[in-house]
Amino acid sequence: MVAGKSGLHWPVTVGEGNDATNLALTSVQEELVEAAIDTGTPLVVVVLSGRVHTPNRVIDLGNAVVQLYPPGEEGGNGLADVLTGATNPSGRLPISLPRSVGQVPVYAGPRAEGDRALLFGDYVDSPPDALRPLGHGLSYTTFAYGAPDVRGSTTAEPVMATVKIRNAGECAGDEVAQLYCRELAASVARPVHLLVGFTRVGLAPGRSRRVTFTVQKCAS
Repeated sequence: MVAGKSGLHWPVTVGEGNDATNLALTSVQEELVEAAIDTGTPLVVVVLSGRVHTPNRVIDLGNAVVQLYPPGEEGGNGLADVLTGATNPSGRLPISLPRSVGQVPVYAGPRAEGDRALLFGDYVDSPPDALRPLGHGLSYTTFAYGAPDVRGSTTAEPVMATVKIRNAGECAGDEVAQLYCRELAASVARPVHLLVGFTRVGLAPGRSRRVTFTVQKCAS
């Protein structure tokens, strides 16, 4: 089932110049997903978005959820390849999805202590973290990470971070390895975590590879 309806020409519910006061799927789309689930049919929900949604109910109800942004002329073929297993998905979220419109803005790298209330922490009705964070994404296989090896001698020299990645599943796939850092001793508030590197690694089942990130001083 495809939900969202993104585009540039009216009528659409998501797209340039089409504003909304709520980030949930517009109109009765969530009820439609619920009705389809009630039939007992396994359901993959494709959320076609031109903006941030809060797809909480869809994630809870669907057997799987595919986040699709306006894909262009070959988007239908690419989506079909992912849904049928001809291509193993390896995409990662370029944004963080909020749990509620009341969380907006949900930053990819919130500053330390800036993502929660000063006294009591969480919202009274919701956790403060993102529903799905920047960089989230699943695959038809699984990847196992070894212990990281981090080397750095002085604050003026790059930090080298190496990790071994193994395809622990039964089919070939690409893993997008991501390196995040946090500066604990700074004169100003810094992000809780900051993306400083990423790379795509293609692995056959059972195969492994070592990946090394080089973090320059200005990236920390």
